[in-house]
Amino acid sequence: MSTIEDRLYQLISEQKLISQAIEAVYGEILLLQRAIDERKAAISFLTAYEKIRNDSVDTLIPIGGGLYVKTNLPIKREFYIHIGANIYLIKSVEEAREHLEKMVSDLERALNERNKALTDLKNKYEEISAEISELYIRIQGKR
Repeated sequence: MSTIEDRLYQLISEQKLISQAIEAVYGEILLLQRAIDERKAAISFLTAYEKIRNDSVDTLIPIGGGLYVKTNLPIKREFYIHIGANIYLIKSVEEAREHLEKMVSDLERALNERNKALTDLKNKYEEISAEISELYIRIQGKR
């Protein structure tokens, strides 16, 4: 086998690895985006919750299978933040919102890093594709 063919096989293997890495990064991006969306929804809830002036509020609690139970919940002005290992911190509405906003900021930073990594991987994939095409043409020309 010629060195051109060896290089072609090497590039094809590299391209497959990069393709798998691209898929993995896509998965990470989706997870990060879901985490960001979830925290932004919680921030929106806290903003609305803070405006409630009553001592209690009627609400529906999902119990599964599309069933809900109507109940009256007392309004509490403290939130429990899970920090891991079954440990919770008690925070005010404002402190909880600040905590979530910091999490969103950290997650968005990670998302930007993953998007950059994805762009880099796609560029490398395209470079390899172009080199594969060139080598394939050279091989075809020799035959």
